[in-house]
Amino acid sequence: MRNKSQSGPILPIKPTRVPEIIFEDDFSNPDSGWGEYSDDYGSNSYSNGSYSIYVEQLDYCIWDTLGRSFSDIAIEVDVQKVRGPETNEYGVICRLKDNDNFYYAGITSDGYYGFGKMLDGEWADLGKHEWDFNDQVIDTVDGVNHLKFTCDYSEMLEEVNGTHLAYASDPDFRSGDIGLYVCAYDEGGVEVLFDNLKVTTP
Repeated sequence: MRNKSQSGPILPIKPTRVPEIIFEDDFSNPDSGWGEYSDDYGSNSYSNGSYSIYVEQLDYCIWDTLGRSFSDIAIEVDVQKVRGPETNEYGVICRLKDNDNFYYAGITSDGYYGFGKMLDGEWADLGKHEWDFNDQVIDTVDGVNHLKFTCDYSEMLEEVNGTHLAYASDPDFRSGDIGLYVCAYDEGGVEVLFDNLKVTTP
């Protein structure tokens, strides 16, 4: 520790970077850019001021994308499972090049969190990160959680309800679309609502 009698140059305080809003959506307008469809596997639809993704089939994932390209961003959204089994997964996608190449971050209804990537059509973890359990941060009672996924240069950061939970670095994708996804595993019939989506600078 420095002695109180010592002195030195006064360094300027680096200003805090205030994120700039690039896109936001409360899903009240069904023309805001998200798809609506239904088939034997499930459905996507605007639903009473939220965006619903429903997965009917077990061992199946459904996602939808906005149709825009972004580079270094943070994606925030409120997520809530409203029906179906606890064995599920849901979250957000960033830097989607196509349906076989993108990053994703999500949580489960029973308290797990994690992120990874789809690379050439194969699911893969980011670095050494595996899915972990934290029901102290993830709300598993009423299921309403605020998810944030930052894709900044090669750095990936996942936050849930304001708590940093996971970090990794990966150089594969530098830009692409954003998306929302839901997966059903042991049983089908999972529906998740997304609301208050915001895309900002990191």
